[in-house]
Amino acid sequence: MTNTPIVLLGRAGTTFTYRAYSRIAPLFGAPALNGRIIEATENPDILEALRHNPDAFGLIAVETQAKGRIVDSLEAFDSLGTRYSGDHPIRIIGGAKMPLWFALMTNGIRFDEIEGVVAHEQALEACKELIKRYDWKKEKSTSNGQAAADVKSVPRLAKFAALGPIEAAHHFKLTVVDEHFQSGVTTFFLLTSGTTPVRTGPYNRALVTFGTRGGAGALHDATEPFKRYDVNMIYLHSVHRGNGKYGFVTEVECTSEQLEQTKLGLEALREITEDCAIFGPFAVTNL
Repeated sequence: MTNTPIVLLGRAGTTFTYRAYSRIAPLFGAPALNGRIIEATENPDILEALRHNPDAFGLIAVETQAKGRIVDSLEAFDSLGTRYSGDHPIRIIGGAKMPLWFALMTNGIRFDEIEGVVAHEQALEACKELIKRYDWKKEKSTSNGQAAADVKSVPRLAKFAALGPIEAAHHFKLTVVDEHFQSGVTTFFLLTSGTTPVRTGPYNRALVTFGTRGGAGALHDATEPFKRYDVNMIYLHSVHRGNGKYGFVTEVECTSEQLEQTKLGLEALREITEDCAIFGPFAVTNL
């Protein structure tokens, strides 16, 4: 498995997904990091790369402690579900909640010289109170690794700091002015386009995408099986699919004792909705 493609966000070794993958992969039977890394620019690109690379693995961030669900990740699953209803090429084989620490890094300037911060929007949200305290400007980036690269090379960002993993500072030879600027917890889902089995555990989640069949009460009717089978829905997000049509992304949770009834509820949902794609149930662990 040493040549297995692995899809991760950002430049190699400069984003939290690299650190998270190293810790999460062994828990669910995925290969270690190797030389066949496919770099994704944004979260939806991770699913696209997996779709075009059979027998690959990847990791995607889906939730942060500061901002909740990461919308572009979930909407990427909806897009995938509409194309591969029921029989999709990508599976979620496990998940983990992982504590992370944002380092604050500059291109040689001191802390008291910082005028602004550049980072992925999730990092900016996680650190918003501290950023507000120092009255810094904010600039969004596609990833924290890209933010570090821009602080290093873009002249107009000479007075900006980047937020991200300390590995990014090492990679771009930036000065770390605060190694533990802000802490938080991010939930990652481990993905595969191969045959590695999905693992379940004491606590499990499933991600589901579907479209309703329209008419008054369509969403209420679609989620009725959850009540019938006592399935706990913990999140619901609507996605505009164009031409006035909407899809939905939902997550449910269950213990190991509730697995079978949860599966029955999900299959019942599939029967009364359009283009329903079910990812899971899969184990989610705390690191």
